[in-house]
Amino acid sequence: PPLDVLEQPLMKYRKRDPGGYYSPSSWDLIIDFTAKSRANSIALHTNIYEGSRDQIKRELEKRGIRLEIGKHGIMPELLPQSNYFAAHPEWFGMIDGKRTDNGRVVFETTNPEAVATFASNLVAYLKTRPEVDAFQIWPPDGCRWSQSPESLAVGPPSERMALLVQQASKAVKAAGLKTKIMTIAYQQIIEPPKNMAFDKDNIVDFCPITRDYSMPLDDPRSAENVRLHTALLGWTKNFPGEVVHYSYYAKASWSSLPVAEPEQIASDMKYWRKVGEVGTDIYCSP
Repeated sequence: PPLDVLEQPLMKYRKRDPGGYYSPSSWDLIIDFTAKSRANSIALHTNIYEGSRDQIKRELEKRGIRLEIGKHGIMPELLPQSNYFAAHPEWFGMIDGKRTDNGRVVFETTNPEAVATFASNLVAYLKTRPEVDAFQIWPPDGCRWSQSPESLAVGPPSERMALLVQQASKAVKAAGLKTKIMTIAYQQIIEPPKNMAFDKDNIVDFCPITRDYSMPLDDPRSAENVRLHTALLGWTKNFPGEVVHYSYYAKASWSSLPVAEPEQIASDMKYWRKVGEVGTDIYCSP
C-alpha cells in the first residue's frame, strides 16, 4: 500500500566514492544504487568523470545527486610537469636538493607563480563544468612534500596544504563560481593546521585510514585512535567550514570484506554527528 513516511538523516552529506573501477556500461546502475542506498552525493576522480561526463551528469541530475570531483590526481592534472617543468623547474618540489618532475612530489606551493597558474587552470576548468558542486584539491596519494628552504619555512605539510586551498578558494570565488572547494585531512596532513583562515564554504574530508577498526575511534585502548580522535576534534572545533568523515569500512586492503559490525558503524556515525561532522563518505570498491 502507499507509504506516508518522513525520515531525516543524521548527515547533510551522504557520499559514495566508487573509485576508478566502473566502466561506462555500469554507471547507470551505480548511480541508481547510490540513490537507492540513500546517498545524496558521489565523489569521482576528474579523469573518470570526464570519460563518461554526459552519462554521469544525466543520471545524477535525474536524482538530484551532488557531484564532487578532483581527488589525488588533480595537482599534476592542473599543473602538469610535461607543460611547465622545462621552463619553470622552480615551480616543482625539491627532493635531496634538486627540483623534480616526479608526479608523486607535491609542487612548490610556496611559489606565487606556480600557485597562480594552478588556480587559474582550476578556474578555467570549472567555468566549463558548472554542474560540479564541489571540487576536491588533494595531494597525490602517498606523496612526498618539497624539502626546499622556502617550503620548510612555511611549516609542515598541513600548513602548506591549508595555504594552497585558501588561495585556490579565493580565486574560484573571485571568478564568480559557486563550486565549493574541498581539502583533505589524510596521512601527513591529517593534523589540523594552525592556519585556519579557510572560507566558511570550504569542506574537509577527514580520512583516518590508519584507524584501528576493531574498536570505536574514541576508544582510549588504541594509541592510534587517540591520535586520530584528537586530530578530528581539532578540525571540528576550529575549521570554519564543514567536516565530512571519509570512512574505510570497505578499505581495499581487506578487499572490502566486513571488519566492523553494523552496530559499531551506527554508533560511530552518531558520535561523528555529536562532535560536529556533517557528512559521511565511504570508499566503495566492488
